[in-house]
Amino acid sequence: MSVIALLAGGGANARPLFGGANASSAVTSAANAAIASAQQAAEMASQSLKSLSRATQAVQAMQAVQAAARNAAGQGGVPNGLVPGGLQVAPGASSSNNQ
Repeated sequence: MSVIALLAGGGANARPLFGGANASSAVTSAANAAIASAQQAAEMASQSLKSLSRATQAVQAMQAVQAAARNAAGQGGVPNGLVPGGLQVAPGASSSNNQ
Protein backbone atom coordinates (compact mmCIF):
# COMPACT_ATOMS: atom_id res chain seq x y z
CA MET A 1 0.00 0.00 0.00
CA SER A 2 1.30 3.38 -0.86
CA VAL A 3 0.99 6.65 0.98
CA ILE A 4 -1.11 8.02 -1.85
CA ALA A 5 -3.59 5.16 -1.51
CA LEU A 6 -3.89 5.76 2.19
CA LEU A 7 -4.46 9.48 1.75
CA ALA A 8 -6.89 9.06 -1.12
CA GLY A 9 -8.83 6.28 0.55
CA GLY A 10 -10.97 8.63 2.55
CA GLY A 11 -10.92 9.47 6.20
CA ALA A 12 -8.89 7.16 8.32
CA ASN A 13 -10.20 6.48 11.80
CA ALA A 14 -7.57 6.27 14.45
CA ARG A 15 -8.28 5.25 18.01
CA PRO A 16 -6.02 5.88 20.96
CA LEU A 17 -4.29 2.87 22.39
CA PHE A 18 -5.72 1.27 25.55
CA GLY A 19 -9.26 2.53 25.12
CA GLY A 20 -8.86 6.32 25.10
CA ALA A 21 -11.83 7.98 26.84
CA ASN A 22 -13.17 4.61 27.99
CA ALA A 23 -9.89 3.98 29.79
CA SER A 24 -10.34 7.06 31.97
CA SER A 25 -13.87 5.92 32.73
CA ALA A 26 -12.56 2.52 33.81
CA VAL A 27 -9.91 4.15 35.99
CA THR A 28 -12.54 6.37 37.58
CA SER A 29 -14.78 3.38 38.22
CA ALA A 30 -11.92 1.43 39.77
CA ALA A 31 -10.95 4.39 41.96
CA ASN A 32 -14.56 4.85 43.11
CA ALA A 33 -14.82 1.15 43.93
CA ALA A 34 -11.57 1.29 45.91
CA ILE A 35 -12.81 4.32 47.86
CA ALA A 36 -16.15 2.65 48.60
CA SER A 37 -14.35 -0.50 49.73
CA ALA A 38 -12.05 1.49 52.02
CA GLN A 39 -15.04 3.32 53.55
CA GLN A 40 -16.83 0.02 54.13
CA ALA A 41 -13.72 -1.47 55.74
CA ALA A 42 -13.38 1.58 58.01
CA GLU A 43 -17.02 1.25 59.10
CA MET A 44 -16.57 -2.45 59.84
CA ALA A 45 -13.42 -1.72 61.84
CA SER A 46 -15.31 0.90 63.85
CA GLN A 47 -18.13 -1.56 64.60
CA SER A 48 -15.57 -4.18 65.64
CA LEU A 49 -13.88 -1.76 68.02
CA LYS A 50 -17.25 -0.88 69.58
CA SER A 51 -18.06 -4.58 70.05
CA LEU A 52 -14.65 -5.22 71.58
CA SER A 53 -15.12 -2.29 73.95
CA ARG A 54 -18.53 -3.61 75.09
CA ALA A 55 -17.09 -7.09 75.62
CA THR A 56 -14.18 -5.65 77.63
CA GLN A 57 -16.60 -3.69 79.82
CA ALA A 58 -18.70 -6.82 80.42
CA VAL A 59 -15.63 -8.83 81.45
CA GLN A 60 -14.47 -6.06 83.78
CA ALA A 61 -17.93 -5.85 85.36
CA MET A 62 -17.98 -9.62 85.94
CA GLN A 63 -14.49 -9.50 87.46
CA ALA A 64 -15.68 -6.77 89.83
CA VAL A 65 -18.67 -8.89 90.86
CA GLN A 66 -16.40 -11.89 91.47
CA ALA A 67 -13.98 -9.79 93.53
CA ALA A 68 -16.86 -8.44 95.63
CA ALA A 69 -18.14 -11.99 96.21
CA ARG A 70 -14.67 -13.16 97.24
CA ASN A 71 -14.32 -10.24 99.64
CA ALA A 72 -17.76 -10.88 101.14
CA ALA A 73 -17.00 -14.59 101.60
CA GLY A 74 -13.68 -13.86 103.24
CA GLN A 75 -15.01 -11.43 105.87
CA GLY A 76 -15.94 -13.80 108.68
CA GLY A 77 -18.91 -15.45 107.07
CA VAL A 78 -19.72 -19.10 107.58
CA PRO A 79 -16.60 -21.24 108.06
CA ASN A 80 -15.88 -23.73 105.32
CA GLY A 81 -16.39 -27.35 106.36
CA LEU A 82 -18.03 -29.39 109.14
CA VAL A 83 -16.90 -27.32 112.10
CA PRO A 84 -18.73 -25.61 114.94
CA GLY A 85 -20.45 -22.56 113.49
CA GLY A 86 -20.02 -23.93 109.99
CA LEU A 87 -21.86 -26.61 108.14
CA GLN A 88 -23.56 -29.16 110.36
CA VAL A 89 -25.14 -32.53 109.64
CA ALA A 90 -28.91 -32.40 109.95
CA PRO A 91 -30.34 -34.39 112.87
CA GLY A 92 -31.45 -37.87 111.73
CA ALA A 93 -29.37 -37.80 108.55
CA SER A 94 -27.30 -40.88 107.81
CA SER A 95 -24.25 -41.32 105.69
CA SER A 96 -25.67 -44.39 103.92
CA ASN A 97 -27.47 -44.16 100.63
CA ASN A 98 -30.39 -46.45 101.70
CA GLN A 99 -33.70 -45.09 100.63
